[in-house]
Amino acid sequence: MFDAALPSNSAIKLSHGIVRPSDIRVRFGGRRPRPLLFINACHGGRSEFSFTGLGGWAERLVTEARVAVFVGAM
Repeated sequence: MFDAALPSNSAIKLSHGIVRPSDIRVRFGGRRPRPLLFINACHGGRSEFSFTGLGGWAERLVTEARVAVFVGAM
């Protein structure tokens, strides 16, 4: 459910509802190892220009959750 108007908050539809990058409330780094995060969902790796630069799952999780690597489908 990629939203070009709000790419950094695009939803992924699951069987029990939807999940957005803003639903992830963890920050890695410091004492917590920085994981590789793989999302196998259509357009999960898609990005689009937003008001402040590129937006999408990858940008949001790398900058805010501080994952080390993000792999997502285009």
